[in-house]
Amino acid sequence: MDRKVKGYTLIEVAVVIAIISILMGLSIRYLINQRNEARLREAVNSVIQYLEETRRMSSSRDFMLGLEFSNGSNQIIRFRVDNNCANRNNIETFNLPEGVISNRDTVIIFDRMSYPRNASCGIGADRVVLHSQPLNITRSICINRYGMIRVVEAQTCPQD
Repeated sequence: MDRKVKGYTLIEVAVVIAIISILMGLSIRYLINQRNEARLREAVNSVIQYLEETRRMSSSRDFMLGLEFSNGSNQIIRFRVDNNCANRNNIETFNLPEGVISNRDTVIIFDRMSYPRNASCGIGADRVVLHSQPLNITRSICINRYGMIRVVEAQTCPQD
C-alpha cells in the first residue's frame, strides 16, 4: 500500500508568506500616506474656518481681529488689535493636526469692513502656507485684497 502524504512544502509556505508580506508593506505605506493627506486637508479646512470666523467676528466689533502663523509651528494665534494697530492682545490658540506646520510667518488682520490687512495694518492680499512634513506637500490658502479665500497647490497665489 502506497501512502502519499498530501500537504504543502516548506518552500511553498515561504513563498506565500513572502507575497503576503510584500502586499502588506505596500498597503500600509498607502494607508499612512492617505492618513497624512487627510491631516493636511483637515488643517486646510480648519484654517479656512478660522479665517472666516475671524473675519465675521471683526465685522461686528469695535476692534480688529487677526490670526498669526509662525514659520515651522503648528500653532495659530487669534488676537485682538485696536484700530490704530498699536495694542495687541492674544485671545486664543489653535493647533494644526500632527505633521502639518505653517511654512511662513504670516499675520492676517481683518478690519470692520472684512478687508484683510497685514502685520503693519496695510491693506492687501496675503497667503497662509501649510506644509505636510511626512508627505512633503504644500498647500497655500490665498486671501485676496477683498477677503475672498481659496486654496491652491503651490507656494504662491495667482494675482486676482
